[in-house]
Amino acid sequence: WGTSYSDPATAHPVAPLTGADFFTSIGPEWGWNHNPDTSKFSTGSSGLVLNTVTVTYDLYAVRNAITHRILGPTSTATIKLNYANMKDGDRAGLAMLRDSSAWVGVKQDNGSFTVGYTGGITMKGSDANLFPERRDLFAYHSENVLN
Repeated sequence: WGTSYSDPATAHPVAPLTGADFFTSIGPEWGWNHNPDTSKFSTGSSGLVLNTVTVTYDLYAVRNAITHRILGPTSTATIKLNYANMKDGDRAGLAMLRDSSAWVGVKQDNGSFTVGYTGGITMKGSDANLFPERRDLFAYHSENVLN
């Protein structure tokens, strides 16, 4: 047996998983929940723009949702969300995808915008329904919603 061995791969610097991202491009720390429809998103000087691919009420079936692994037992996220071009029925926001998931964001219905929250979403049957009005709550602080 030898006493020392060279690294089998060339070292590459890796950006930290935390910090600001202005989405001039999508780095390797980001992933997609499904194969993306590349005609329905863009990156650049105005950040990441996601457009509707399909209409669904199931959180786990949403297309063109960008994902990022969370760190630690708790995580906090801050976003800037432009909802000016939303149409009736549109939803935009953040979700925590786990065995028990949660969503917080902006909803537009009947020409009116509201902040909505749905928690306790699972992949079991109707629990994945993203917008059951009976569980609609207002969310004031993302740490309380997304932990």
